[in-house]
Order: sequence, then C-alpha cells, then structure tokens
Amino acid sequence: MLPVRRHHADCDVARCRQTGLQRAGCDQPHDHGDDPWTGTYPGEAECRAFGWMMPAPFQAFPDLNRLYSEAVWNPHTGQWTRSSTPTSPSDQP
Repeated sequence: MLPVRRHHADCDVARCRQTGLQRAGCDQPHDHGDDPWTGTYPGEAECRAFGWMMPAPFQAFPDLNRLYSEAVWNPHTGQWTRSSTPTSPSDQP
C-alpha cells in the first residue's frame, strides 16, 4: 500500500489512535481514529530513534516488544515516547 493511504477497517496493522495498539483488537469504548499508512510498520521509526533494535543476527529489525512494554503512547502526537523512568541498563546515564 502507498504511504498516506488509509488502512482497511479490518487491517491488523492499523493502530488505535488512543492507545497506539492494534486497532482491530482494541475493545475500549472510544473513537479509534483514522490511522494512515506511513510506509513503515507502526513503531519502527520510534525504535530506530531510541536505538531499540533486535540483537544480532536480527539487528536490522526494530524491537517492537520493548517499545510496547517500555515506551508510552502519546495520543496527541500519535507517537511513542520514551518513559521518563529508565527500565533497561542501557538507558541509564
């Protein structure tokens, strides 16, 4: 699919704009919003920016599990942000 195109209603890649999680699985009673395709998998840009990539030999792939467990979704910006409390030794100053 081309960037900026809208996800189909049942697309399992589309994100809920309120939670940042999979829209198809969101059972919360809120408007899930419209999530356009950006050309990359949701969360990939944030993982790259945070340096959260999988260990070798898969280092080319974003660590989405870490993103979903350690980052905080901002529904106003539609992006994941780093938690203010480091949870990994590599995040310590």
